[in-house]
Amino acid sequence: MSSKIYSSYEQDSIAVYNLIMDCQHTRHDAIFKTMFKSNDLQTVRRMYRVDTSQISFLKFILEAYDGMAQLTTLNPGLGLVEVYVASGCIKDFEKIIMDLKKQMLIELIGYAEENSAYP
Repeated sequence: MSSKIYSSYEQDSIAVYNLIMDCQHTRHDAIFKTMFKSNDLQTVRRMYRVDTSQISFLKFILEAYDGMAQLTTLNPGLGLVEVYVASGCIKDFEKIIMDLKKQMLIELIGYAEENSAYP
């Protein structure tokens, strides 16, 4: 039996995956329910790994598009962020992310089905 030796990138990816599995949205649910009291709000949840030095920049860019998306930092050390995107803004959001990928590290690591109502 040989044990696999993981690169530092693979180790970071495993750590991010484990963090996602442990997260379960407990504090983020409370934040979002406070911000958006409407029960009919339709959002798409995306989780990204971004360059840690660019988290604030990404947050400010998304906030500039008022009402399109809300970014929450899950783990600033790993660059793990969660973005809730209004279902009607998915195409615009994806265009912005594709453009930003040319300038910085943005890696999609998880998402929920489109048009899922936020509980």
